Amino acid sequence: MLMMKIRHEVEMVSLAALRRNVASKSARFLKSVFTRSEQRYCRSNRMLLEHYGARLAAKRAVLKVLGLNARNRKFLRAVEIGKYTNGQPYVQLAPRLCRQAKLPHGLRIEITLAHERKFAVAAAMAVLP
Repeated sequence: MLMMKIRHEVEMVSLAALRRNVASKSARFLKSVFTRSEQRYCRSNRMLLEHYGARLAAKRAVLKVLGLNARNRKFLRAVEIGKYTNGQPYVQLAPRLCRQAKLPHGLRIEITLAHERKFAVAAAMAVLP
């Protein structure tokens, strides 16, 4: 019988707190948490802060579902949130994170993102073989 382990996490980010972080640390904060492609995507959208917030929430949810420290900036940057052409978000993990966390082959992670004026939220589900 094939057994799979399913883990699920939800994370919410206050956009006011994110705004303060970005204002006080500006480019240094963004570079330490978001990849170039994430920054490019967020800057291309009218609701810049909401998109950064949704990606930060997704990164934290993914790290939590993997049992890792969701506040560690090196880990945050090693999780990239992208978007397929159909709009569905996806997760790309840096190889060094996979090695360091000893993640199993066949690991599948699904995410969903949402945002509004005050908060951004994301849910992550990991299916472990």
